Amino acid sequence: MIQITDKYKELDMLHAGLQSVKDLKGVKFAVIVSKNVRILDDLFKDIREASTPSEKFVELSQEIAPYVDKDLMKVKEIEEANKDLIEERKKQLDEVKALMEEECTVSLHPIPMDCLPEDISAAQVYNIDKLLE
Repeated sequence: MIQITDKYKELDMLHAGLQSVKDLKGVKFAVIVSKNVRILDDLFKDIREASTPSEKFVELSQEIAPYVDKDLMKVKEIEEANKDLIEERKKQLDEVKALMEEECTVSLHPIPMDCLPEDISAAQVYNIDKLLE
């Protein structure tokens, strides 16, 4: 295991990088990627829950959706009538954004260079390079 200390947003990018290579061939590679994805899924569980919009906000989004590209006056009217709910959502997203800037330490499985799949691209390597040894 290796210890990685970084901001949550950087670890989220690493998580996305692991997601982008999860379909590549190679048993050892697949096992390591899978284990790391699971660890990062657990790390981000609370943050994802904290960023989930309220049921009322989802309903408001569905109410506004038909008017977004057609009737901006109607959109503004609905938004004005729901200022508090929209402000609550903005505050929620600001709190999550601030949390993503915080640092944390996580233990992940390193990926040996000799188990990288032959067809991995440079972009894919770049996205997981913090785990390469």
